Amino acid sequence: VRAWRCALTPNDSLVIHKHHFLTACAKLGWNKSDPRALWNAFDKDDSGSATLDELDFDAARSLALFKQWVDECFGSITLAFAALDEDGSKTVKPEQFNNVCANLGFKVPKKDLFHGLDKDGKKGLVLEDIVFLDRWKPLPFLLAERNPQAAKAVKVLLLARYKYGLSAWRQLLDIDGGNRCTWFVFSNAVDKIGFQGDVAGAWRELDSIQAGYITLAAIDPIASEILVSFRNWCDKEFGGVKPAFSVFDVDGSNDISRDEFRQACRIFGFRGDPGRLFSALDVKNSGNLTNSQLAFLDSWECSEGPGPVAALASMQEKQGAAGVKAIGKHLLRRGTNTRMSTEAFGLSASYASAA
Repeated sequence: VRAWRCALTPNDSLVIHKHHFLTACAKLGWNKSDPRALWNAFDKDDSGSATLDELDFDAARSLALFKQWVDECFGSITLAFAALDEDGSKTVKPEQFNNVCANLGFKVPKKDLFHGLDKDGKKGLVLEDIVFLDRWKPLPFLLAERNPQAAKAVKVLLLARYKYGLSAWRQLLDIDGGNRCTWFVFSNAVDKIGFQGDVAGAWRELDSIQAGYITLAAIDPIASEILVSFRNWCDKEFGGVKPAFSVFDVDGSNDISRDEFRQACRIFGFRGDPGRLFSALDVKNSGNLTNSQLAFLDSWECSEGPGPVAALASMQEKQGAAGVKAIGKHLLRRGTNTRMSTEAFGLSASYASAA
């Protein structure tokens, strides 16, 4: 907190914008890496601004709880400081701060809190050190506890409205297709579906690692696994989702029907559920997919994991990936029974069963 206040926002704002951050980096002489890359690490939710909780969630939460306690017990920082300054010296030392807070019912650990409030490291607080809290309105999730029941209730409402978690994710929570949903988008979204429970507690539960955003995995881990595996499979087999679409789109119409998509997935060895994947990707329920409806997956930041094609690795080493793709495209053009065709081309039984 002290570093934030002294180096990043000397005016004691708990929000910093990109240009101010870059200016602060220049003043600090930061030259170890591109400060814009460092900014991306700070601005976890890609909002264009960063808040203290994105740098240090625990410190921000302690500060928020202290602010809440001050507001509830005293009504203002000035009155709270008067209570802390028992001897009237206009300076509150660490031991005095800890004792008075404990006696008045504030139970949160106070050592790091005092350190953050003691902006200049004088080992004593004056009113000017903490008056900035009067201007701060903490985000609701900083004051909430994790609430598994609320998170479950949100998921139930999403499924009731959209049938599939992935459909809810794409149509409501992640409109731009970046696989990130921020607190502000989430809070607006749950309001739209009529959730009237503990929104902040649901968020805390879903963002269990305090990333500052949630991904599809928090809403529908099975669907997330399907999409990630499809994305990884496309990367390995075709070099990306867009190239995969061009292979699937045999007639060059920039349009793939459900049956064409399922057939292509079977022939080329995708082991996920192509029907469910298609339903979620087809957000307009048109019965067809275009390149643009798949291309968002290329920009997803998803961790690398074992893709569905791992079981076919030995076959690809023998047959060659290019050969497998050429055979698959030939089958798509002919519309031949997949199992008979793979056997006719001399492919392994594992590939035939995968198809």
